[in-house]
Amino acid sequence: MSFLNLYESGSHKRKIGHFANIVKLAKLNHPMNDGEIEILKGISKKLDLTNDEYLAIMEDPESFPIEPPISQDDRLERLYNLTHMIFLDRIVTEDERAFLNKIAVGLGFPVEKSEEIAKAAIDFFLNIANLENFKKALKDI
Repeated sequence: MSFLNLYESGSHKRKIGHFANIVKLAKLNHPMNDGEIEILKGISKKLDLTNDEYLAIMEDPESFPIEPPISQDDRLERLYNLTHMIFLDRIVTEDERAFLNKIAVGLGFPVEKSEEIAKAAIDFFLNIANLENFKKALKDI
């Protein structure tokens, strides 16, 4: 196996883990509605997941581990996507806050800063939410 193949499979594993985290958030407090399912289908296509991978993750997202990204920008982008998923229903529950804190640790943010990072991510979405401003705001933490 070439070095490039190893990199691609590691990248794909991270995409699977990222999508599983998004599905976990979507299923956290209620059954998913049709709108959420359509968004998830779009995200899975954007991440180049196969239909079989999509179905397996939708059925049991807990069986897929978090594959943390390497760069800070990638970690922030994933946190942005996950926080955005929380805001789809316009309500942030305590369970979602706690889960986002765990995800922040899983993505490679320092444990001692994870609560502050999760809170800042949620607070940011209460204001103007775009990826570039999100990255700038959270890099300072």
